[in-house]
Amino acid sequence: MQKRPDGSVATAIGWVLIVIGVIFAFIAATAQTSFAIALTNLGIGLGVVLVSLGYLVRAIWFLPGREIPLHQSIAEQEPTLIPCDYCGLDIAAPLLPCSAISAEELMRREDEIDDEKCTILLRERGILPTLKVS
Repeated sequence: MQKRPDGSVATAIGWVLIVIGVIFAFIAATAQTSFAIALTNLGIGLGVVLVSLGYLVRAIWFLPGREIPLHQSIAEQEPTLIPCDYCGLDIAAPLLPCSAISAEELMRREDEIDDEKCTILLRERGILPTLKVS
């Protein structure tokens, strides 16, 4: 089962960074070193970003009615097979078997039929025109 993200990790780390930034702000006020000032800005800046990100993730993923669908992998999914009434082949969806298409449409799509058995059976039934040998 897939766990829903709630933003709590980013929020907790953000609050810790803000606290560290505030502590270094007091140190920077007394020591006035560029290292302490840089750590103050870095801690407070990254902390605010992470806290905001955590609350944003929580707001998005916990909207009412929002569910994370659990999809099967492509290898696990079984294709839907539709039998052809003309040749008996099982055609995997979303393709359609010849018997589900009108005769006029089959004549227009004759060049798309790549199964030799199917083509012969359609010609024998008179759905496709027979080849004329000259």
